[in-house]
Amino acid sequence: MTRSAGLSPRYFSALALYTNTKVSGDYVYMNLVFRSGTSVALVVILSAGCLAGCGSPKSRQRVAMLSLPYKEFDQSYGSGFRVLYDRGEYLQGALLIEDYLRTHQELTIGQQKFLQLHAAQLFALAGKTARAVKYLDLAVSHEQTSELGPNWNESLARTRAFLTNDRAALLAIKERQADPKAAESVDRIIEKLGGSYEEMLLWHRLCPNIVIPRDASAAHRGAAEKLAKTFGFPLNTVETNSPIGCICIDLHTFIPNPFSGYIIIHTRDGTLITASNPQWLDDALVRFIKSSREHNGHREAPFGLTTSFDVTR
Repeated sequence: MTRSAGLSPRYFSALALYTNTKVSGDYVYMNLVFRSGTSVALVVILSAGCLAGCGSPKSRQRVAMLSLPYKEFDQSYGSGFRVLYDRGEYLQGALLIEDYLRTHQELTIGQQKFLQLHAAQLFALAGKTARAVKYLDLAVSHEQTSELGPNWNESLARTRAFLTNDRAALLAIKERQADPKAAESVDRIIEKLGGSYEEMLLWHRLCPNIVIPRDASAAHRGAAEKLAKTFGFPLNTVETNSPIGCICIDLHTFIPNPFSGYIIIHTRDGTLITASNPQWLDDALVRFIKSSREHNGHREAPFGLTTSFDVTR
């Protein structure tokens, strides 16, 4: 069973559906435009409510979503437009954001920009490239605001270049990067030019380094060696928490007992594979290997959370 961590089983890259938080010195983003008066907003929402009263559960849910405050609509996992995202209803999610923008005049500039970005991403996931590019252009910030990170427009430019298959623009963006890691991330976007946005969003390269604690048991070490051999990656031991840029293999009893199983969290900056006993760890490694693939000479796996547990929202 694959379940979502964050937005859904599908995010965290420069092109993901971001929340407005700062991670490792970089801001991760979300927003949209269109303003109207409070009276217009109330008329639209109340009219929709009247229609939804005898409508389907989905139409009533949509009205409820449109009435949510910004934080619950845009910045809370499992709430607002993200409910539709998690269902894979990308076009419906984008259209919902459009309506939200039209009916909420209280939005700040930064909130509008985040919503515009999210509308663009959802339209891109739905294969509506022209509409996605339109919203990316709307999301560009022409003024400084503390709500948006310093690399906001650069992130939008990367996404736009990918969607328009503009290799020259991506190379120019790469040349502007002072950080080698940022330049490498542009290279990875270039590698996937011509593919779908969903492909770009969901697949993240594996970090080519496997680590286990120095005091790992024989069974723990044996499992790690099997994964290292399969992928052709080196295996190292660490004294404390695993560093960024590795596949960390952890084995310990889950508390409270008697629950047993495994959890795999895979991101572009590292992967955690943890299980409650050797058998579950073997199952986790088999699952992780089967979920991975070779792409352009590199091993990749789907971003997000995979677990043997039943996860409810």
